[in-house]
Amino acid sequence: MLTNKFSFLFSLGTTILTFFTLLLENIKLSTNSTIACENTWLKCNGYWFPDVFNYHTMLEYSYRLFTILLGATILVNFIVIFRSNHRKKTTLIILVLLSLFLFLLQLVIGILNVQLGNRLMFTTLEIAFSLSLLVCLIFLTIKLYKNAVNENHDDNPISGQINLPAIELFICLYLNIILGVFFKQVHLNKENFRGYELERIFEKPLVPDLLHFIHSIISIVILLGGIYLFVFLRHTTLRIMSMLLLVFIVFDSLLSFISYINELNSFLESVHTIFSTVSLSLLSIIVAYLIFINNPKINIDDY
Repeated sequence: MLTNKFSFLFSLGTTILTFFTLLLENIKLSTNSTIACENTWLKCNGYWFPDVFNYHTMLEYSYRLFTILLGATILVNFIVIFRSNHRKKTTLIILVLLSLFLFLLQLVIGILNVQLGNRLMFTTLEIAFSLSLLVCLIFLTIKLYKNAVNENHDDNPISGQINLPAIELFICLYLNIILGVFFKQVHLNKENFRGYELERIFEKPLVPDLLHFIHSIISIVILLGGIYLFVFLRHTTLRIMSMLLLVFIVFDSLLSFISYINELNSFLESVHTIFSTVSLSLLSIIVAYLIFINNPKINIDDY
């Protein structure tokens, strides 16, 4: 029987690998490297070892290798949970099954996207499921941490009135990242609309400008929400996490604006992507902590 601590550590490693795979995926989108290997998979342009001097090719091929490694790790993580004494915990089983399902769904969409020539909707869906996978694994890891390291509830629980604002902020940040990916692909890859009625719509400057306006408004809401969350949590065990979240949100907003006025510069977009992913990860940890560790009224361990 595998120990709770081993299950937690392996899940933590899986989550970290997922984080870096997602970063690599977003960077290859920001640098417009998604078509570097054309529509061949697993090979890249017909070769097992592509041109190492072409960074577009190496980004795309490295992402594919990371995805294969991640798939094997998620499968092993699934087995580890089931072989431990967690297999009777409904919440853990749901989370680990969901992580496996999300990875398989993302993999299928990714392969279809490659075969179809990187369509806009498939690219957006691939990022959406990748983010969902990361969030799911963060929740799973925090739940395992609760069981393995911190068996008792927090002696000084945080007021439950922050739970709903934190969840609302999480939803806004998640949706804004997806909207940002969509807008970025519209700007960089207008050829993805070939054969669609959307082609005529997005050729008009009003629609991309409207997308960016909505993206900017949500970014302001997220910034205000990050400030509110930090003020509320500044004297709690989550003060460092909430402070880091606010710092990353502020820099992420600045990078987004600077990148936009510089015609979505690939370097700035890559850094912007890193800050967005870190912000979502930090907020996921905060929300998972509030649900699984902080709540003294609900013994989620029994479910």
